Amino acid sequence: MKRQTIFLMTALFLLIGTSLKAQSFHIKGEVTDSKQETIAGASVQLYSEKDTLHAISAVVTNNKGHFAFAKLPAGDYHIRTSFIGYKGSSLQIDNLSSNINGLKIVLHEESIQLDEATVTTSRIVTEFDRQIIYPDQYTKKRSVNGIDFIDALHLSGIIVDNSEDPIKGIQGGTILLRINGAPADVNDIQNIDPEMVTRVEYHDMPSMRYGNAEGVIDLYVKRKEFGGTGNIYSDNFLTSLNSRQGGYLKFSNRKSEFSVSGSFRPDITGKAQ
Repeated sequence: MKRQTIFLMTALFLLIGTSLKAQSFHIKGEVTDSKQETIAGASVQLYSEKDTLHAISAVVTNNKGHFAFAKLPAGDYHIRTSFIGYKGSSLQIDNLSSNINGLKIVLHEESIQLDEATVTTSRIVTEFDRQIIYPDQYTKKRSVNGIDFIDALHLSGIIVDNSEDPIKGIQGGTILLRINGAPADVNDIQNIDPEMVTRVEYHDMPSMRYGNAEGVIDLYVKRKEFGGTGNIYSDNFLTSLNSRQGGYLKFSNRKSEFSVSGSFRPDITGKAQ
């Protein structure tokens, strides 16, 4: 009888433990600016503390600034929120063990102080099929290469990380990259000097002529008639053990242009990959 009781109690504890593990929770919230105005189209990305390189889920706030993540197991999470023209926000959620409703995330407009004049960030023109961004000098100067520059723009619906495919759509779709209207790849974007970018055209709902792409980013870049540019970069998105390092040299002579570039990624032991 005693053994039977112990067996039943053990089974009960196991059942309770399994039930707790099977539980899932949700996080619902709202993104606003410092004036408490809701922000529609902000990118909200959810990461597990066990892997802060790859988002578990990513959403865009609706026209009321609301977002939601559902069916989340108990654990520790990290939420990153961004929107063009605003400083990014990072929020830690420790030991999620119940539903979270009404989470408030406030984004502050990004501006810089030069002498006694406040200079706001990039000027944005919204058209029916695209956003046209005229980047300010501050955004250009703080970016070490083209990918870093796109990250600094905080384009809605775009995830920039340090993976082999560093520019992705928030829904997991393909983002087409272009330079001056012509198709480009990640290496082409990487080797752009941000100082030479005059405007960025971002199609977050591209037409059928772009196929099934989730978005299109077109960087319009001016070229030097003579001379050259170069840079050495180290993209420490989250940790130095997962950085992309390298550099490039680009020479221009009237209509001719020559470039040399290279990059490497150290693994966890410090060896180049």
